[in-house]
Amino acid sequence: ASNRVLAMSGTSSEAAAGGVFEIVKEEQLFKRFLRINDRVVKYPNGKEIKFDILCGRSNKFVTILPFFSKTKEFAVIREYCQGINDFSISVACGGFEENKHTSLQHAAEC
Repeated sequence: ASNRVLAMSGTSSEAAAGGVFEIVKEEQLFKRFLRINDRVVKYPNGKEIKFDILCGRSNKFVTILPFFSKTKEFAVIREYCQGINDFSISVACGGFEENKHTSLQHAAEC
């Protein structure tokens, strides 16, 4: 059985070439208001993962940037970003779902 991950991208640009992750296959599955691409990525350890890349222009998202006042530091995460096909430093974020969240604040707290 293959692994499949839903990834969301705020842009319609294609993946940048040249990262440590190899894009083995990518094809557009659907396009209307949103576009869904089927992407297979090969990780450095050889494992291949399938991603459903959801691209859109007006999606609602929340972004969280924790600040620790005692140490005067921010918390960021390092993660694989499908859109650029490489690791990147980013802030925690997620999507707002009207049937799940009562407000953008509520989505950020989840």
